Amino acid sequence: MKTTKVIYNFLIIFILSLTLTSCASRNNTQFKSQTWSENKKNISSIKNYSAKGKFAYVSSQNSFSAYFSILQTNSNMTIEATNLIGINLFTIKITKNEISFYSDKANFNGPINEANSRLKTETGLTFPVSKIKYWVLGLPNQNNDLVFNKDNLVYLLTSKNDNKDSWKVRYDKYQFINGYPLPETININNKNVKIKLVINSWDIENV
Repeated sequence: MKTTKVIYNFLIIFILSLTLTSCASRNNTQFKSQTWSENKKNISSIKNYSAKGKFAYVSSQNSFSAYFSILQTNSNMTIEATNLIGINLFTIKITKNEISFYSDKANFNGPINEANSRLKTETGLTFPVSKIKYWVLGLPNQNNDLVFNKDNLVYLLTSKNDNKDSWKVRYDKYQFINGYPLPETININNKNVKIKLVINSWDIENV
């Protein structure tokens, strides 16, 4: 039974990966390679942005795909997820010190350092909420282990969440937006959860 469930989950990942990849926009602008220090400084200068796309979430307890939108203004971030027919699944609001979560199944708010554990307890979802504002831009948070691609952008990031569980973030593709190299395809995994994000729309000017 367990083997069947594992195979089923991997089939879901494979099918959703095909779907997500087919929905991604393509940007063929040639990227001018710089050092990682220069790339990091350039990307870190982005304070306000919005991003939209699709994501797939697979664990032994939950498997689904959805559309998402992220709005970052200074130190405040709002993440909204809707299903494939446009119904809101959840909204997460993150400030410098607090997180709020809203859905038809759970509502809570609390300190940011409890975000991951509260999300798990209240919703059953495992997601590194406090890290996502860095990872979605292709930036590390704190002291992560990094592997770079040929353009000196992060290809593989290894982090630790609040429970010392290792997360791996792999950036399979970047796109070039208004002079900034920004992620297009991101895989976020730990031993129990697989998450794939495809970002098909960035706006870093009109936020």
